[in-house]
Amino acid sequence: MVGLGRMGANMTTRLIERGHQVVAYDRNDAAVAAATAAGADPAASLEALVGALERPRSVWVMVPSGDPTNETIQARSGILSAGDTIIDGGNSHYRDAQRWASGLLEDSGEGRWTAAESTERAVATPVITASLYARFSFRAPDSYSARIVAALRNEFGGHKIFETIGHDELPVGSATQAAGDAESVGTR
Repeated sequence: MVGLGRMGANMTTRLIERGHQVVAYDRNDAAVAAATAAGADPAASLEALVGALERPRSVWVMVPSGDPTNETIQARSGILSAGDTIIDGGNSHYRDAQRWASGLLEDSGEGRWTAAESTERAVATPVITASLYARFSFRAPDSYSARIVAALRNEFGGHKIFETIGHDELPVGSATQAAGDAESVGTR
């Protein structure tokens, strides 16, 4: 938990009461001491917080929206790894979250050849075909739902996140790095 103000401190207490391990960080040492007294493990820095968590890590950010959230997530993106999750629990504008979200959904080709072969053989495959077309619609650069689906496919299916710039595909080290200036980002 990053940010131990009123909301962050209350969320930390609730998580601990329900049996979750919480590593707590705040710029205010007194807030960290209070969270530690409630049962949290203290972290003296963002790097220490990330280092104390097992992979895949979840970092819950409870700082004010705007610059504090932007700066915290930016700092986190350089020290987290692929498969880690940042939860923005503040009141950020959804467009800010879109900027931070992971990439767009791509397909592996399996759906394409299955749909093509089923058409060739006159075999109905409505679910596979609908899924393929849904993937195509998720490629819109500002599709928030596509970014969420790509992140879930990466987390639960192990599909790597790729960044496409022009015609070159480059693997991306983390979901947060994937949200950069790429023309499109997705999973395979």
